[in-house]
Amino acid sequence: MTSLHEAEFIIPILVTISASLSAVGAAFVVFSYLAFKEYRAFHLRLILYLSVADFTSSVFMIWGTHTRGQGPIFSVTIDCSVTGAMLQLFQLASLLWTVCLAVTFDQVLRRRNDNVERLEPFFHVFCWGVPAVFVAFLCWQNAWGLTLLWCWIADDFSSYRLIFFYAPLVLVLLCNIIIYFVIAGTVRAERARVLKEIEEVRPSNNLETTFRWFVVACCICWTPAVANRIQNFIAPSTPLYWLYCVHATCAPLQGFFNSMIYGFNDQIRGSYGNLFRRYCCPGISVFQYISVRDDGGG
Repeated sequence: MTSLHEAEFIIPILVTISASLSAVGAAFVVFSYLAFKEYRAFHLRLILYLSVADFTSSVFMIWGTHTRGQGPIFSVTIDCSVTGAMLQLFQLASLLWTVCLAVTFDQVLRRRNDNVERLEPFFHVFCWGVPAVFVAFLCWQNAWGLTLLWCWIADDFSSYRLIFFYAPLVLVLLCNIIIYFVIAGTVRAERARVLKEIEEVRPSNNLETTFRWFVVACCICWTPAVANRIQNFIAPSTPLYWLYCVHATCAPLQGFFNSMIYGFNDQIRGSYGNLFRRYCCPGISVFQYISVRDDGGG
């Protein structure tokens, strides 16, 4: 059984590895969006916003983890207030942007809304405004502090963790699942007619696959976190340190999975293949194959 001392040593390492993967994945999506002008459709712009939130939350997660226990070097109260607030803001914003992506798919595929871009201002108010209101309230309550994992909502305010993060997390997951099943039913009923539209929205995978992987990713990332917080609530004096370690490994990976699901598709890989083939190694056949495949060839 992992001890408290071992957990305090292992957790920063686990968080750093997982959050770094998320930061790299999110940075890849942002760079791809800026590098390839042909991939600046509306839904890809939403993925850009999602990736910005993922990247920023990953940076603050690493910062908050390594600040733990360094009171003589850093001002713990100020540092945890900033880190905890930014982590809360951008992690929740990332979750809310996935809802906006789901709503966009629903508007395009099921409701045949060709003017879905008009929703973008409302998406920004929703995804940045709601977390900002939550953060403002938590700042007013001075609810930030050191935890075993990182700087976030302090242990004395554990109910706020449920209200301002885990309850929205569950609602986001349920909302995405419901939208997935609703659209999947429409797709199955009209597969032949809708297939072309699906390819335009998700170039390499159909919508069912996209949402299925997102639900799987959410379960992988957040089931240990929810289980850990439930255990903390039931038995706060007897934490399970191995569960904290699993929590520290899985929760920071949400940005990495988001980048793989939404950003690392065949079109993006094909574009990098074409770029590499054009400027670096025009004779490498693997990139020729990717280019031909994306151009519609065999």
